[in-house]
Amino acid sequence: MSTRDNRIAGNFVVESMNELLEKMAFVNIEPREPYWTGDFIFEKELAGRLFFSGPVSGVFLINCSAQFIREATSNLLGIEGAEVNEEQLFDTLKEFVNMVTGSVLHKMDSEKSLAKLGIPECRNVRVAPFDESAPCEVMVCPFTFYSITDNAEDALFLEIALR
Repeated sequence: MSTRDNRIAGNFVVESMNELLEKMAFVNIEPREPYWTGDFIFEKELAGRLFFSGPVSGVFLINCSAQFIREATSNLLGIEGAEVNEEQLFDTLKEFVNMVTGSVLHKMDSEKSLAKLGIPECRNVRVAPFDESAPCEVMVCPFTFYSITDNAEDALFLEIALR
C-alpha cells in the first residue's frame, strides 16, 4: 500500500470503529496515529480476529482489555457490567470484529466486489495465544478508550494484515 492508501485505509478504520462503537455500544474512543509493525502486537488480553479473502486477503484483529469489552457489552445489552459473563464478552468481541471488517472492506472496495469472510474467533491471548503470526506487515490502528464506569483511560487496537 502507498502512503496515500495507508491514510485512506486508516480513515476507513477510524470511521468504521466510531460508527460501530459510539452508535451501537455508546463507547467513547479517540483514534491515535496508525503505524506499521512486523506482527500482531497483542498488548491487551483479549483478541477477536477474522480472516477474509477476495480481491484483497488478510486478517482483521481487535485487541482489547476485558474492561473495554465488558463496558461495551454492558451498554450493548443494557445490563450491569457485573452481570456480563465470559460468553457474552466473547460474542460481543466477535460481533465487533465481524462488523468492522465488513464495514472497512466495503469502504475500501470501490468496485463493491464480494469479499468472503471467515468465522470470527475470540480468545484470551494471555491464556491461549493464536498460533499463527501475521501473513505480512500489520497496520496497527490504536484508539484510546474512555471508560464511563470507572473514569479511566485504556487502549484498544485494530490490527490489519493484508496480503
